[in-house]
Amino acid sequence: MSRGLTAFQDEALSGTPRRNVLQVFGDSLQKAADFVGDVGAPIANLLTAAIGLIK
Repeated sequence: MSRGLTAFQDEALSGTPRRNVLQVFGDSLQKAADFVGDVGAPIANLLTAAIGLIK
């Protein structure tokens, strides 16, 4: 999950973030967060919000 989050962060902070790549990383991280349960809920919310910021 750590590498996935790093990849998501690197893409999001790039000069031209690709929404589709963020969506793939985000989907994978959300699935992992859902698996974790209550601990992962804030992560899932953060990823959803971050993806929504990309035009």
